[in-house]
Amino acid sequence: MSALMDMFKGIGERLFECFGLSSLISEEIQKGWTILDAGCGRSSPLAGLYVDSFRVGLDSYAPYIINREEKHVHHFYVIGDVKALPFRDRTFDCTVATEVLEHLSRPDGQAMLREIERVTRG
Repeated sequence: MSALMDMFKGIGERLFECFGLSSLISEEIQKGWTILDAGCGRSSPLAGLYVDSFRVGLDSYAPYIINREEKHVHHFYVIGDVKALPFRDRTFDCTVATEVLEHLSRPDGQAMLREIERVTRG
């Protein structure tokens, strides 16, 4: 049963990358941008991004970072907290945070949004 579940999970990830958020993000990203994937987790919409950009993945859960490193989705990885991003102000051209906000309390979600605004260029 596990092999079957792994097969369906892989198919789902590929479909998500081809037809999902990756396509929409690719339309908005400009060549050469620096992108923060806050809460990069197990699957990232940046996996299907074909725009030449520098991508940083951040997650608080180390095994997710290790999983992402194996797939080479991002150029650099950071273990950190979305509520206290370990980056200077206005470091990134773009920040994405998919499937993160709904897992946070209202105060924590507001803190994350303030941090995203702080580290992202206007």
